[in-house]
Amino acid sequence: NDDSVETYIGKFKRICDDLSAIEKSVDEGAQVYWLLQGLGEGYEAFIASMLQPPTLPYEE
Repeated sequence: NDDSVETYIGKFKRICDDLSAIEKSVDEGAQVYWLLQGLGEGYEAFIASMLQPPTLPYEE
């Protein structure tokens, strides 16, 4: 992906909005997943951390 992150996110949001306008909306979880998948290799560590399930707090 050669776009800046800002440009990429803007295009992605427009696509999601267009799908919603024709009543083919994508749920928020899927949007996050596909947005992250399109970021590219430079964001691999960020993507991996965002796709990890949350850790539960430890209580004694």
